[in-house]
Amino acid sequence: LDYWPHTKGDFSARGNTMPDSCYSLYVSISTSTPDQIQQYLDLAEGTAINTFVFTIYDDVELAYDSDVAASYGLLDDYSVKNTREEFAESVRMVQEAGYYTVARITAFNDYFFSVAYPEWSITDHAGQPIMVNGSYWPSVYCREVWEYKVGMAIEAVDTFGFNEIQFDYVRFPDYIIEYEEKGAVDLKNTYDESKAQAVQRFLIYATDAIHAHGAYVSADVFGETSNNYVAPYGQYWPAISTVVDVISGMPYPDHYSSYYTNGEYYRPYKHPYGTLYDWAVHVVQRQSECSSPAIVRTWLQTWNDADYDYDEVAVQRQIVALYDADITGGYMPWHS
Repeated sequence: LDYWPHTKGDFSARGNTMPDSCYSLYVSISTSTPDQIQQYLDLAEGTAINTFVFTIYDDVELAYDSDVAASYGLLDDYSVKNTREEFAESVRMVQEAGYYTVARITAFNDYFFSVAYPEWSITDHAGQPIMVNGSYWPSVYCREVWEYKVGMAIEAVDTFGFNEIQFDYVRFPDYIIEYEEKGAVDLKNTYDESKAQAVQRFLIYATDAIHAHGAYVSADVFGETSNNYVAPYGQYWPAISTVVDVISGMPYPDHYSSYYTNGEYYRPYKHPYGTLYDWAVHVVQRQSECSSPAIVRTWLQTWNDADYDYDEVAVQRQIVALYDADITGGYMPWHS
Protein backbone atom coordinates (compact mmCIF):
# COMPACT_ATOMS: atom_id res chain seq x y z
CA LEU A 1 0.00 0.00 0.00
CA ASP A 2 1.05 3.56 -0.73
CA TYR A 3 1.35 5.90 2.25
CA TRP A 4 3.15 8.80 0.57
CA PRO A 5 1.21 12.09 0.72
CA HIS A 6 -1.22 12.64 -2.13
CA THR A 7 -2.14 16.10 -3.36
CA LYS A 8 -5.71 17.02 -2.48
CA GLY A 9 -7.91 18.89 -4.89
CA ASP A 10 -8.27 22.67 -4.65
CA PHE A 11 -10.39 24.05 -7.46
CA SER A 12 -11.46 27.34 -5.88
CA ALA A 13 -9.74 29.26 -8.66
CA ARG A 14 -12.09 27.50 -11.09
CA GLY A 15 -15.12 28.49 -9.02
CA ASN A 16 -15.42 25.08 -7.36
CA THR A 17 -15.08 25.60 -3.62
CA MET A 18 -15.96 22.81 -1.23
CA PRO A 19 -17.76 24.03 1.93
CA ASP A 20 -15.76 23.58 5.14
CA SER A 21 -18.65 21.45 6.42
CA CYS A 22 -21.16 19.87 4.06
CA TYR A 23 -24.69 19.61 5.47
CA SER A 24 -26.37 17.41 2.92
CA LEU A 25 -29.64 16.25 1.46
CA TYR A 26 -29.61 12.94 -0.39
CA VAL A 27 -31.42 12.66 -3.74
CA SER A 28 -32.16 9.13 -4.93
CA ILE A 29 -32.43 8.30 -8.61
CA SER A 30 -36.19 7.91 -8.27
CA THR A 31 -36.56 11.43 -6.83
CA SER A 32 -34.22 13.25 -9.23
CA THR A 33 -36.94 14.68 -11.49
CA PRO A 34 -37.28 18.48 -11.71
CA ASP A 35 -40.67 18.60 -9.94
CA GLN A 36 -39.39 16.59 -7.00
CA ILE A 37 -36.16 18.59 -6.86
CA GLN A 38 -38.26 21.68 -6.29
CA GLN A 39 -39.71 20.01 -3.21
CA TYR A 40 -36.17 19.39 -1.92
CA LEU A 41 -35.26 23.03 -2.54
CA ASP A 42 -38.33 24.19 -0.64
CA LEU A 43 -37.35 21.91 2.24
CA ALA A 44 -33.73 23.14 2.31
CA GLU A 45 -34.55 26.85 2.13
CA GLY A 46 -33.76 28.64 5.36
CA THR A 47 -31.79 25.73 6.84
CA ALA A 48 -28.04 25.10 7.16
CA ILE A 49 -28.18 22.63 4.25
CA ASN A 50 -25.54 23.55 1.69
CA THR A 51 -25.03 20.30 -0.27
CA PHE A 52 -27.11 17.97 -2.45
CA VAL A 53 -25.91 14.40 -3.04
CA PHE A 54 -27.40 12.91 -6.23
CA THR A 55 -27.14 9.22 -6.98
CA ILE A 56 -26.56 9.10 -10.72
CA TYR A 57 -25.62 5.45 -11.10
CA ASP A 58 -26.67 2.44 -9.04
CA ASP A 59 -26.38 -1.27 -9.67
CA VAL A 60 -29.52 -1.42 -11.87
CA GLU A 61 -30.49 2.26 -12.33
CA LEU A 62 -29.29 5.40 -14.10
CA ALA A 63 -30.40 8.95 -13.41
CA TYR A 64 -30.10 9.87 -17.12
CA ASP A 65 -29.36 8.38 -20.54
CA SER A 66 -25.59 8.12 -20.28
CA ASP A 67 -23.42 8.13 -23.42
CA VAL A 68 -20.79 6.10 -21.56
CA ALA A 69 -23.28 3.38 -20.66
CA ALA A 70 -24.49 3.40 -24.25
CA SER A 71 -20.93 2.99 -25.55
CA TYR A 72 -20.67 -0.24 -23.54
CA GLY A 73 -24.01 -1.48 -24.92
CA LEU A 74 -25.68 -1.24 -21.51
CA LEU A 75 -28.08 1.69 -21.72
CA ASP A 76 -31.12 -0.42 -22.59
CA ASP A 77 -30.48 -2.71 -19.61
CA TYR A 78 -30.62 -0.11 -16.85
CA SER A 79 -33.76 1.54 -15.55
CA VAL A 80 -33.30 5.16 -16.69
CA LYS A 81 -35.24 7.78 -14.70
CA ASN A 82 -34.70 10.99 -16.69
CA THR A 83 -33.72 12.19 -20.11
CA ARG A 84 -30.39 14.00 -20.18
CA GLU A 85 -32.27 17.31 -20.50
CA GLU A 86 -34.53 16.58 -17.52
CA PHE A 87 -31.63 15.59 -15.30
CA ALA A 88 -29.61 18.62 -16.40
CA GLU A 89 -32.56 20.79 -15.35
CA SER A 90 -32.66 19.13 -11.91
CA VAL A 91 -28.97 19.73 -11.32
CA ARG A 92 -29.15 23.27 -12.70
CA MET A 93 -31.97 24.15 -10.28
CA VAL A 94 -29.86 23.05 -7.34
CA GLN A 95 -26.68 24.73 -8.53
CA GLU A 96 -28.40 28.03 -9.33
CA ALA A 97 -29.83 28.01 -5.80
CA GLY A 98 -26.24 28.02 -4.56
CA TYR A 99 -25.76 24.44 -3.38
CA TYR A 100 -22.63 22.29 -3.67
CA THR A 101 -23.43 19.20 -5.75
CA VAL A 102 -22.09 15.65 -5.36
CA ALA A 103 -22.64 12.79 -7.81
CA ARG A 104 -22.74 9.38 -6.12
CA ILE A 105 -21.71 6.43 -8.32
CA THR A 106 -21.86 2.77 -7.39
CA ALA A 107 -18.43 1.44 -8.30
CA PHE A 108 -18.14 -2.33 -7.92
CA ASN A 109 -21.73 -3.53 -7.53
CA ASP A 110 -23.22 -3.64 -11.01
CA TYR A 111 -25.61 -6.36 -12.12
CA PHE A 112 -25.82 -5.60 -15.83
CA PHE A 113 -22.15 -4.82 -16.35
CA SER A 114 -21.20 -8.20 -14.89
CA VAL A 115 -23.72 -10.04 -17.06
CA ALA A 116 -22.38 -8.30 -20.17
CA TYR A 117 -18.69 -8.52 -19.23
CA PRO A 118 -18.07 -11.60 -17.09
CA GLU A 119 -14.41 -11.54 -18.15
CA TRP A 120 -14.01 -8.42 -15.97
CA SER A 121 -16.22 -9.62 -13.12
CA ILE A 122 -16.26 -11.95 -10.13
CA THR A 123 -17.24 -15.36 -11.49
CA ASP A 124 -17.03 -19.05 -10.80
CA HIS A 125 -14.33 -21.03 -12.60
CA ALA A 126 -16.71 -21.65 -15.50
CA GLY A 127 -16.91 -17.89 -16.10
CA GLN A 128 -20.44 -17.36 -14.75
CA PRO A 129 -20.99 -14.29 -12.53
CA ILE A 130 -21.50 -15.14 -8.87
CA MET A 131 -24.38 -13.44 -7.07
CA VAL A 132 -23.32 -12.09 -3.68
CA ASN A 133 -25.75 -10.11 -1.51
CA GLY A 134 -28.32 -9.98 -4.28
CA SER A 135 -26.14 -8.65 -7.09
CA TYR A 136 -23.28 -9.39 -9.44
CA TRP A 137 -19.95 -7.65 -8.95
CA PRO A 138 -17.35 -6.35 -11.40
CA SER A 139 -13.89 -7.10 -10.05
CA VAL A 140 -11.91 -4.31 -8.44
CA TYR A 141 -8.83 -5.98 -9.91
CA CYS A 142 -9.89 -5.27 -13.50
CA ARG A 143 -8.60 -2.04 -15.02
CA GLU A 144 -11.31 -2.19 -17.68
CA VAL A 145 -13.90 -1.68 -14.91
CA TRP A 146 -11.90 1.28 -13.62
CA GLU A 147 -12.08 2.89 -17.05
CA TYR A 148 -15.86 2.43 -17.24
CA LYS A 149 -16.59 3.87 -13.82
CA VAL A 150 -14.22 6.80 -14.19
CA GLY A 151 -15.66 7.46 -17.63
CA MET A 152 -19.09 7.75 -16.01
CA ALA A 153 -17.66 10.12 -13.42
CA ILE A 154 -16.00 12.40 -15.96
CA GLU A 155 -19.19 12.47 -18.03
CA ALA A 156 -21.11 13.67 -14.95
CA VAL A 157 -18.58 16.40 -14.23
CA ASP A 158 -18.25 17.64 -17.81
CA THR A 159 -21.95 17.41 -18.70
CA PHE A 160 -23.66 18.60 -15.52
CA GLY A 161 -20.92 20.47 -13.65
CA PHE A 162 -20.92 18.38 -10.49
CA ASN A 163 -18.49 19.68 -7.88
CA GLU A 164 -17.58 16.24 -6.57
CA ILE A 165 -17.74 12.56 -7.47
CA GLN A 166 -18.51 10.13 -4.67
CA PHE A 167 -17.74 6.45 -5.18
CA ASP A 168 -19.82 3.99 -3.18
CA TYR A 169 -19.23 0.22 -3.03
CA VAL A 170 -15.50 0.80 -3.46
CA ARG A 171 -14.74 -2.73 -2.35
CA PHE A 172 -15.09 -6.41 -2.98
CA PRO A 173 -18.33 -8.02 -1.74
CA ASP A 174 -18.52 -8.66 1.96
CA TYR A 175 -18.52 -12.43 2.57
CA ILE A 176 -16.44 -13.01 -0.58
CA ILE A 177 -13.89 -14.72 1.65
CA GLU A 178 -16.34 -17.60 2.09
CA TYR A 179 -16.18 -18.30 -1.66
CA GLU A 180 -12.40 -17.97 -1.63
CA GLU A 181 -12.01 -20.46 1.19
CA LYS A 182 -13.98 -22.99 -0.85
CA GLY A 183 -11.89 -22.27 -3.96
CA ALA A 184 -15.10 -21.47 -5.79
CA VAL A 185 -14.39 -18.03 -7.19
CA ASP A 186 -12.29 -16.29 -9.85
CA LEU A 187 -11.55 -12.69 -8.85
CA LYS A 188 -9.53 -11.94 -12.03
CA ASN A 189 -6.45 -10.98 -10.01
CA THR A 190 -4.15 -10.49 -12.99
CA TYR A 191 -1.42 -8.58 -11.13
CA ASP A 192 -1.33 -10.63 -7.90
CA GLU A 193 -2.51 -7.72 -5.75
CA SER A 194 -4.09 -7.70 -2.34
CA LYS A 195 -7.69 -6.49 -2.18
CA ALA A 196 -6.61 -3.35 -0.35
CA GLN A 197 -4.04 -2.60 -3.05
CA ALA A 198 -6.68 -2.91 -5.77
CA VAL A 199 -9.07 -0.58 -3.92
CA GLN A 200 -6.39 2.02 -3.26
CA ARG A 201 -4.96 1.87 -6.79
CA PHE A 202 -8.43 2.34 -8.29
CA LEU A 203 -8.90 5.44 -6.14
CA ILE A 204 -5.47 6.81 -7.11
CA TYR A 205 -6.37 6.35 -10.79
CA ALA A 206 -9.85 7.83 -10.35
CA THR A 207 -8.71 10.78 -8.26
CA ASP A 208 -5.97 11.76 -10.69
CA ALA A 209 -8.36 11.54 -13.67
CA ILE A 210 -11.25 13.43 -12.03
CA HIS A 211 -8.97 16.11 -10.58
CA ALA A 212 -7.86 16.83 -14.13
CA HIS A 213 -11.50 17.79 -14.85
CA GLY A 214 -11.71 20.14 -11.85
CA ALA A 215 -13.78 18.04 -9.43
CA TYR A 216 -13.18 16.56 -5.99
CA VAL A 217 -13.35 12.84 -5.16
CA SER A 218 -14.86 11.11 -2.17
CA ALA A 219 -15.19 7.45 -1.20
CA ASP A 220 -17.70 5.67 1.02
CA VAL A 221 -16.41 3.07 3.48
CA PHE A 222 -18.00 0.74 6.00
CA GLY A 223 -18.05 1.84 9.64
CA GLU A 224 -15.82 -1.14 10.40
CA THR A 225 -12.90 0.58 8.70
CA SER A 226 -12.35 2.80 11.74
CA ASN A 227 -10.64 -0.24 13.23
CA ASN A 228 -6.90 -0.82 12.83
CA TYR A 229 -7.00 -3.71 10.37
CA VAL A 230 -7.60 -4.29 6.69
CA ALA A 231 -11.18 -5.44 6.15
CA PRO A 232 -11.57 -8.68 4.14
CA TYR A 233 -13.36 -6.78 1.36
CA GLY A 234 -10.32 -4.54 0.82
CA GLN A 235 -11.09 -1.31 2.67
CA TYR A 236 -8.36 0.13 4.93
CA TRP A 237 -8.94 3.64 6.27
CA PRO A 238 -5.36 5.04 6.06
CA ALA A 239 -4.87 3.72 2.52
CA ILE A 240 -8.10 5.38 1.32
CA SER A 241 -8.03 8.61 3.35
CA THR A 242 -4.47 9.33 2.21
CA VAL A 243 -5.60 9.37 -1.44
CA VAL A 244 -9.08 10.91 -1.78
CA ASP A 245 -10.35 14.39 -0.90
CA VAL A 246 -13.21 13.17 1.32
CA ILE A 247 -13.76 9.88 3.13
CA SER A 248 -17.30 9.03 4.18
CA GLY A 249 -17.82 6.36 6.79
CA MET A 250 -21.16 4.60 7.21
CA PRO A 251 -21.27 3.90 10.98
CA TYR A 252 -24.99 3.14 11.08
CA PRO A 253 -25.82 2.12 14.66
CA ASP A 254 -28.08 -0.76 13.59
CA HIS A 255 -25.17 -2.32 11.67
CA TYR A 256 -23.32 -3.05 14.91
CA SER A 257 -23.88 -6.33 16.72
CA SER A 258 -25.57 -6.42 20.11
CA TYR A 259 -23.63 -7.99 22.96
CA TYR A 260 -23.67 -8.67 26.69
CA THR A 261 -21.81 -6.30 28.99
CA ASN A 262 -22.04 -5.93 32.77
CA GLY A 263 -24.83 -8.47 32.84
CA GLU A 264 -26.98 -6.54 30.34
CA TYR A 265 -27.71 -6.92 26.64
CA TYR A 266 -26.32 -3.82 24.91
CA ARG A 267 -27.97 -2.78 21.64
CA PRO A 268 -25.84 -0.18 19.81
CA TYR A 269 -28.77 1.06 17.73
CA LYS A 270 -30.44 2.28 20.92
CA HIS A 271 -27.40 4.45 21.65
CA PRO A 272 -26.91 6.73 18.64
CA TYR A 273 -24.64 9.13 20.53
CA GLY A 274 -22.43 6.49 22.16
CA THR A 275 -22.11 4.38 19.02
CA LEU A 276 -21.15 7.34 16.81
CA TYR A 277 -18.82 8.83 19.41
CA ASP A 278 -16.93 5.56 19.86
CA TRP A 279 -16.63 5.25 16.09
CA ALA A 280 -15.44 8.84 15.70
CA VAL A 281 -12.74 8.46 18.35
CA HIS A 282 -11.31 5.56 16.37
CA VAL A 283 -11.53 7.61 13.17
CA VAL A 284 -9.43 10.36 14.74
CA GLN A 285 -6.76 7.73 15.47
CA ARG A 286 -6.87 6.40 11.89
CA GLN A 287 -6.63 9.94 10.52
CA SER A 288 -3.50 10.55 12.58
CA GLU A 289 -1.88 7.63 10.72
CA CYS A 290 -2.36 9.30 7.31
CA SER A 291 0.30 11.44 5.65
CA SER A 292 -2.41 13.41 3.78
CA PRO A 293 -5.73 12.70 5.52
CA ALA A 294 -9.01 13.36 3.72
CA ILE A 295 -11.87 15.42 5.09
CA VAL A 296 -14.27 13.19 7.05
CA ARG A 297 -17.92 13.58 6.01
CA THR A 298 -20.16 10.94 7.57
CA TRP A 299 -23.32 9.08 6.58
CA LEU A 300 -25.98 9.04 9.33
CA GLN A 301 -28.75 6.53 10.02
CA THR A 302 -32.25 8.03 9.61
CA TRP A 303 -34.44 4.90 9.35
CA ASN A 304 -36.25 3.37 12.31
CA ASP A 305 -35.44 0.11 14.00
CA ALA A 306 -38.18 -2.21 15.22
CA ASP A 307 -38.19 -0.75 18.73
CA TYR A 308 -36.25 2.50 18.39
CA ASP A 309 -37.29 5.54 16.35
CA TYR A 310 -34.61 7.52 14.54
CA ASP A 311 -36.45 10.80 14.89
CA GLU A 312 -34.87 14.24 14.84
CA VAL A 313 -33.48 13.75 18.35
CA ALA A 314 -31.73 10.48 17.45
CA VAL A 315 -30.25 12.08 14.33
CA GLN A 316 -29.08 15.09 16.34
CA ARG A 317 -27.37 12.77 18.82
CA GLN A 318 -25.33 11.26 16.00
CA ILE A 319 -24.33 14.73 14.78
CA VAL A 320 -23.35 15.94 18.25
CA ALA A 321 -21.24 12.79 18.75
CA LEU A 322 -19.24 13.56 15.61
CA TYR A 323 -18.56 17.14 16.62
CA ASP A 324 -17.71 16.17 20.21
CA ALA A 325 -14.97 13.97 18.71
CA ASP A 326 -13.82 16.84 16.46
CA ILE A 327 -15.16 15.31 13.23
CA THR A 328 -16.40 18.50 11.60
CA GLY A 329 -16.45 17.84 7.84
CA GLY A 330 -20.23 17.49 7.80
CA TYR A 331 -22.73 14.69 7.37
CA MET A 332 -25.19 13.06 5.00
CA PRO A 333 -28.42 11.55 6.34
CA TRP A 334 -29.09 8.23 4.59
CA HIS A 335 -32.44 6.62 3.93
CA SER A 336 -32.87 4.43 0.87
